[in-house]
Amino acid sequence: MLPLTVIHAEDISVGKELHQQSCLECHKPQLYERPDRTVKTLQHLRSQVLFCAVNNDVEWFDEEIDDVTAYLNAFYYLFGMK
Repeated sequence: MLPLTVIHAEDISVGKELHQQSCLECHKPQLYERPDRTVKTLQHLRSQVLFCAVNNDVEWFDEEIDDVTAYLNAFYYLFGMK
């Protein structure tokens, strides 16, 4: 018998919705488009999303952190997509 495993694929549409609900109060899209942005890797982007969620009492599961990270990467950062 094979062990049961759950694989989560990031859902960009969920990430977009979560971002709109919880992030736009502080972060306007121009923040992500600045030429001098400090986020330089996908892992750093995820760390920043997690940092913001924790420090703003946004109770997201790891999968939701991944979804928001995937959304921001797909539309603004493009790490590993160029």
